Amino acid sequence: MNDPLEQAAGSARPLHESVGPGGRAALHFDGNDWLGSGGGMPTGDYTKVAVVVLDDYGSNNNVLSGAGEHAIYYGGSDRAKMYHSG
Repeated sequence: MNDPLEQAAGSARPLHESVGPGGRAALHFDGNDWLGSGGGMPTGDYTKVAVVVLDDYGSNNNVLSGAGEHAIYYGGSDRAKMYHSG
């Protein structure tokens, strides 16, 4: 069972776009927008997909992350990085 994504602070919720890139529904994260799940990322084999456009590479930008042990992020460059621990 998948845990639902949550965001209680309305000012930090991403915008839902019915028609986004490639004509598909999308979430648009701007600034400090985020979604969370109490269950975090699962263990074992799984796939996560994100289409990312960043306009500021000056700081770390986590695209997908979980429990402080896994992340796909941009850290001061336009090259995606992967962090995995544990």
